[in-house]
Amino acid sequence: MGAAMTPATAAITEGLPAEQQGVGSALNDLSREVGGALGIAVIGSIVTAVYRANLHLAGVPAGLAGKARGSFALAIHAGGPVKATASTAFVDGIHTGLLYAAAAAVVAAVTVAVLLPGRSRRRPAAAREVQPGRSGTPARTTTLVAAAAAAQRRGMS
Repeated sequence: MGAAMTPATAAITEGLPAEQQGVGSALNDLSREVGGALGIAVIGSIVTAVYRANLHLAGVPAGLAGKARGSFALAIHAGGPVKATASTAFVDGIHTGLLYAAAAAVVAAVTVAVLLPGRSRRRPAAAREVQPGRSGTPARTTTLVAAAAAAQRRGMS
């Protein structure tokens, strides 16, 4: 996710007029923060529900079984069959939670692919270099390259 954030933020801000880039960046940050918090809450709830459903502690005292259901950390410290059963139940919970997270990522990718406005992925170089009223990396790069070339010519003459 970390490798995708910078290019995604750049794509969002560069796709907007200069006067709206601050708002676009703020909305991007807000959606990332809220989405992350909701994702952690939902996936965490799934992991916990599957852990508790798969934690079968027959023959274990009720107090210990209750503590094991309430906390994986306490369950693994109990040792013996409680630790083994809790470890298996926890792995089942993580497995299920990650499957739900992967499914959500696939649904999000398909939704973006369907709803994203159709634009040519590659534009001619001239179109990338001149974009009046818009800020974009290609125009800035072209300006930096031109400035470097001019400085180099002055240094050589």
